[in-house]
Amino acid sequence: MLPQPMTAIRQHQQQRYLVLAALVLGMVVVVFQAFTKPPPASRDIQGIKNYMEASARWQGKFPPDFTLTLRTGESFHLAEHIGREVIVLNFFTTWCGPCKEEMPELQVFIQKHHGEPVVLLGVNVDEKPEVVDAYRAQMKLQFPVGIDTNRVVADQFGVSSYPTTVLIGSDGRVGLFTIGEIANADVVLEPPVRQQLELLAQHKGITRADYEAGAKTQALQPVVSRHSSEPAKASEVKLDASAQAFANRIKCPSCGGALFSCSCNLCESVKKKLATVTVTNRTDEQILHDLFLEGKQP
Repeated sequence: MLPQPMTAIRQHQQQRYLVLAALVLGMVVVVFQAFTKPPPASRDIQGIKNYMEASARWQGKFPPDFTLTLRTGESFHLAEHIGREVIVLNFFTTWCGPCKEEMPELQVFIQKHHGEPVVLLGVNVDEKPEVVDAYRAQMKLQFPVGIDTNRVVADQFGVSSYPTTVLIGSDGRVGLFTIGEIANADVVLEPPVRQQLELLAQHKGITRADYEAGAKTQALQPVVSRHSSEPAKASEVKLDASAQAFANRIKCPSCGGALFSCSCNLCESVKKKLATVTVTNRTDEQILHDLFLEGKQP
């Protein structure tokens, strides 16, 4: 058998290291043990635990009822919409990068369903009205937004990472609970929404009384979020331009934001090590190898 071309070998090596890095980033305890001395903080462990368990925990469950005042002055009461419309709740903050990235996709999604019984509600988590209004204007949001003052609604749903999107179907139950940026609504939201619209067209929506009774008897206690809705404190780690660019391309496995802008213990540990390795004129694969495999050259 002829030897593989060098380019093919190189591509194979790059793929191998990228997969390895992704696995390491996805397992917080392993990452900490691999390149830091201190044990992982409870905040980081809880964040990952919530991320992994939230979807299964809420799937098929009745969501908690709530009332939210919209920025238009109107009031949104969840129970009034359940069984009559497909409801999509999007929990976000103005300082969240992935939230901002997904907003245009959500805009296209709701425009596609104009005139249909589909409601998209933006739930801003505990920010000042003037900040939220400026964000709405900047992003030209065309769906209703309310401010979740004191995190009342977010804590009911156990939301600790942004963005978090919850879809409530015609049966009044959670059909989707997803954490992180929705890059393609046609893939993530469209199939379940279409299915629920068909059920509504067949008059199979749950009654308000049945929803309220089900939510009342459902033994599902909310998970109180352990993350603050305020932006994390500025990082104390100083990175040069090349290292900063690299840190902006890597995502935090807990909040989904850029490694550079996140100050959880995990990301701070990665940045501290990143400050000690050579970044300029090197590939991402070489940098990842240095970060996670003790600096041995790939």
